[in-house]
Amino acid sequence: GYLPGDEKERPRRILFVYGDSGNPAYEPDELYRIPMSFYRAMKQRVREHSKRTGAALEKTGMTSGMVVAAHMLEVVGLKCLSLAGFDHFMKTHSKQHHYYNPKAYGRPPELDGDAEAAIFGRWRDEGRIVYI
Repeated sequence: GYLPGDEKERPRRILFVYGDSGNPAYEPDELYRIPMSFYRAMKQRVREHSKRTGAALEKTGMTSGMVVAAHMLEVVGLKCLSLAGFDHFMKTHSKQHHYYNPKAYGRPPELDGDAEAAIFGRWRDEGRIVYI
């Protein structure tokens, strides 16, 4: 698994996105797993919202943030989720890609921020997502 950029930082709780198998880079006090079946279902949903076709569509995945937000709203049952710094890779405010790696990046070709934004838009319209 990935480690935070700060070698001293080791969160006590981890939400493991690719859940059924494998282990994170270290053993936390609490480990929550999102099943691979849920991960695959979310990938399919993003592809259904994508305007891509052919090989580009077949290579399209989704962000871990997409998987976690969907899991929290649809499985855990949160009524509302507040998000900070979530821009669906639009890069209009910052070129920063990951909170743990402040280096600048372009939009990742394997991720479809527009398709994800459409899914999040529905949740926002329903009052289930609030951007802060």
